[in-house]
Amino acid sequence: MRVSFFVSLLIASANAACSRDSTALTSDCSSQCYEGRPCIAFASDASCNATTFGTCVKDGNSSSGSAADSCTFECFTNGANDFAANGALEFTEYVFFIPYGSDESKWEASWTSSQASTVDSQLASEEDETQFYPSESNLVFNDIEPLKFQTETTTAMFVGGTSVWGVRGKVSQLKLSAEFLSANTQLKNITMVNLGFDSDPPQSTFPTTNIESFRMSNCLLSTYPADLEFMTSVVHIDFSQNYFKDYPVKFSHDSMETLNLSTNALTACSGDFPNLTNLDLSGNTLTDIPSNIFDMPKLRVLDLSDNSFTGVSLTADHVSFLQSLESFTIDTFGDVSSCSEAAQVEIGGAAVCTSTGDAGSSSSSSDGINSSNIGAIVGGIVGAIVVALVLGVAFFYYRRRKSHGKGFGTATGFSDPTNRSGRGGASLWNDQELLSLQVNPDDIEDIRKLGTGAFGVVYLAKYRQNRLVACKRLKKGEATFENTQNFIAEIKLCATLDHPRVVQLLGVAWTIESDLQAMFEYMSKGDLRSYLEKTKSGPKTWNAEKLQLAADVTEALVNYDQTSDIFALGIVLSELDTHMLPYEDARGAGGNPLADVAILQLVASGQLLPTFGPQCPPELHELARRCMAYNPQARPTAVEVAFALRTLHKSGAFN
Repeated sequence: MRVSFFVSLLIASANAACSRDSTALTSDCSSQCYEGRPCIAFASDASCNATTFGTCVKDGNSSSGSAADSCTFECFTNGANDFAANGALEFTEYVFFIPYGSDESKWEASWTSSQASTVDSQLASEEDETQFYPSESNLVFNDIEPLKFQTETTTAMFVGGTSVWGVRGKVSQLKLSAEFLSANTQLKNITMVNLGFDSDPPQSTFPTTNIESFRMSNCLLSTYPADLEFMTSVVHIDFSQNYFKDYPVKFSHDSMETLNLSTNALTACSGDFPNLTNLDLSGNTLTDIPSNIFDMPKLRVLDLSDNSFTGVSLTADHVSFLQSLESFTIDTFGDVSSCSEAAQVEIGGAAVCTSTGDAGSSSSSSDGINSSNIGAIVGGIVGAIVVALVLGVAFFYYRRRKSHGKGFGTATGFSDPTNRSGRGGASLWNDQELLSLQVNPDDIEDIRKLGTGAFGVVYLAKYRQNRLVACKRLKKGEATFENTQNFIAEIKLCATLDHPRVVQLLGVAWTIESDLQAMFEYMSKGDLRSYLEKTKSGPKTWNAEKLQLAADVTEALVNYDQTSDIFALGIVLSELDTHMLPYEDARGAGGNPLADVAILQLVASGQLLPTFGPQCPPELHELARRCMAYNPQARPTAVEVAFALRTLHKSGAFN
């Protein structure tokens, strides 16, 4: 009898134990919670502290005999009106908040302490929506097991943090079951916001049959969920605040009416959207307007602001299309100096060049290389030299020498840090070099935007109400620690440059680290390209003015001499001679213009050089030919070129 008693006691103890090794949001609630309302099932070593709409339940009286039945559960009501006088309510919308835990994404981990502090302040200022909906902290659980809702529930929404509003990179971390929502074929709307997953994308099966709205915003994604291809009835898609680089054709559905891809890393957007009415591509790195936009017959709202457009040129049909939209937002189309003022129009408050041609594309060819940039690509630096005459040779040389073309670091998506201290770097307020250059930011008044790049923007401004200057600063959303440090290094290098042919750094200004700006002298007559374009219809003969331009460019190169720079100088001499873009007249055997790739290959192999006209003086043609010698060792130095040009100028032959 004694042995039998102890055996029975051991069996009872075993049945009372909870065998769960992880805490999870689940629909397997051991019949302790109302059907259709997922619960938190706690691991054996975890305890329950009920949240606003939660109730802790210990299942010790289950008749099933299952070990799992003795676990602790947190059951939830679906908001303040659930379980009213008539008991549990049927509901069409399920919302669950997961306040942030302590785990950081790789993006958040890269923030400075000042950035992290600012994010915390921003989040704290938002209304806490857990007072209206059920929630449980990410400190308590990471796993979500298969969920099953009532058949009346057509909307499921999961939100990291305590507000739908969030900051890109700040997420609650989750591990989703492969069957996460797959059993809920009645769902029409799925929203997941401010969430990070254990894989990219989460390896879960989403229901596809009836989906009308699908949103995964600020979910650290760079790969689209495979199920998106089969959501053929979807009307609204939102993948904002992620890290996508394109939008593949296979994810374009005829049913789609709105598409939000703002704040990503898009360089392209493909697909046919015959019924799309709203498209948001703001906050990306597009350099040209995707050509498929002009084939969207029902488009009414388009946002292209905060991109990296470089010299977009539009046909008359393109202009008409954009002007017909109910709402069109853009800050700049890029540089318009390549066309005359007569060839420019203003759309959405920004000037753009117009051209004749096929309405099926804007300024880019089918392989995505802008023909106006061929010379810059081939020469390695021609475009940089031209821009340098306006906004600073120093910028270009710093980038080439320091990183050989590498731009600022990858952005984390954080914007507007306000603390003066930085994680891993000295504060601007303790940097004596910058302090010696500092001017009062209140003395700088912006007039208009001159141009923008991937991470920086340049404004025409007025300093102390009487001097025009060009102010360079980081774009909103790109003031990361790494970008700011690179910008500081660039400013310090510019401060060491003192040459009459190099645009002068006049000072720096800031109130907080994120609004640091460098102030340069402004070149009111524009760059070399705009000068040549304006004089293209006139005589192409060489005169003292044109020779002086060549000498000025060369003198700016003297202190920064590299053989690739000298090659580019030869191309500049060609542009001065013909007033054409480099290789603009290059033709193949059939007389057709050469493709950009073919030009690149021919130039790289030394088989193609830019054109010089019959009016070019032989001594200048020979000098340019030497600059573009295939063997870098055969090219003259910048000092030698400068001496040759000065000698020609003094000869009086060009007066």
